[in-house]
Amino acid sequence: IRTNLIRFRAEKRYSQREIAQVLSISQPSYNQMETGHTRVAASQLYALANFYGISVQLFYVENPTLNGDCERLSEAKKALQEQVAIYQAAMEIYQRRFKELESRKLNREAKRSLLKIGRTVKNAKR
Repeated sequence: IRTNLIRFRAEKRYSQREIAQVLSISQPSYNQMETGHTRVAASQLYALANFYGISVQLFYVENPTLNGDCERLSEAKKALQEQVAIYQAAMEIYQRRFKELESRKLNREAKRSLLKIGRTVKNAKR
């Protein structure tokens, strides 16, 4: 993470002081993050990701490039969205079929009940 903190800041040509202001901390505190003496909080990574316009996951990638990895992640996201759409369509089909089968079952049970009632009435008349 610390390597990517340095890399992203340098690629965008920001000073440590400017990034520290984004995080509402002092420049020495930010320096401690880049040197690995202080842990970076998840909320701080999220704030930096938003500031740089990237995904938080890029902080965990070895040797990322802001543009190349964003494109790769964007393509992966599209592929996942397509898979989700396929699964949702399949779920809708399964749900419709389930409702159809449930309806048939209820109709059969209703017919059986009516037949029993009819037999009972017929037997009662005898």
